[in-house]
Amino acid sequence: MSTLTPTARAILGLVALEARTGYDIKRISDSSTRFFWGASYGQIYPELRRLEKAGLVEARDEPRGRVRRRVYSITPAGQQAVREWLLDAETAFEIRDEGLLRLFFRDLLEQDEVLDLVRSRRTWFELTAAYFREIC
Repeated sequence: MSTLTPTARAILGLVALEARTGYDIKRISDSSTRFFWGASYGQIYPELRRLEKAGLVEARDEPRGRVRRRVYSITPAGQQAVREWLLDAETAFEIRDEGLLRLFFRDLLEQDEVLDLVRSRRTWFELTAAYFREIC
């Protein structure tokens, strides 16, 4: 599992939950995992090809009219890889949060501006928590 990128692992996890197209993966990640692990089309499709080549997913063509669609399903090896990853004690840690970046530079602001920034972040976190409660 160590040869897979964290993005590949996220994609593999989504496919493990249900067979999906690359478009499905992007749509779902935009409304869920993007809050802690985003993925672009430029990452998703190459990772799906690598996962297929590694035998962790398999693809079948399911065109809709003129639209070419490939649906990816998890293989037994892919199921095992997901389980190993989920149970592995090691984890990658990466946070990209512009709000936290702004707080890092708080010394460049007046105290009342810093407090406004903190209040704004708190509101954002409360809204995000409410959103997560809705999608669970």
